[in-house]
Amino acid sequence: MRRALAWLPAVAWAVAIYSVSGRSTVPIPSATGADKVLHFLAYAVLGGLLAFAAHRSALHPAVAVLLGVLYAATDEYHQSFVPGRSSDIRDWVADALGVCFAVYLYTRWRRRAADPSPDAAGRGAPSLRA
Repeated sequence: MRRALAWLPAVAWAVAIYSVSGRSTVPIPSATGADKVLHFLAYAVLGGLLAFAAHRSALHPAVAVLLGVLYAATDEYHQSFVPGRSSDIRDWVADALGVCFAVYLYTRWRRRAADPSPDAAGRGAPSLRA
């Protein structure tokens, strides 16, 4: 049961993304590239939640990456059917980069948390005393 519950935050966030993607208009800052930053951030959250769920389910982090990147592709496909929206490969790339970045950060953080040695956290460098 604990493993199944670990996936709920990721599913809830995916539903939120789907909901926003289904809107004909989405308020986006007018700055150039701002939409790519928003794509990156939204999918970084999803990637972090997927990494957490994969970890709790004893799955390899690559599962989180695969699920996130595939979901991003289906989201872009979904947008191609929404009036006033379009599918864009650059949006998918921003989504995929967000997922990969968050999964990388999560796995790095888990490795540091699992290794209690002082050197793992960058503290306790060896001294030069003889």
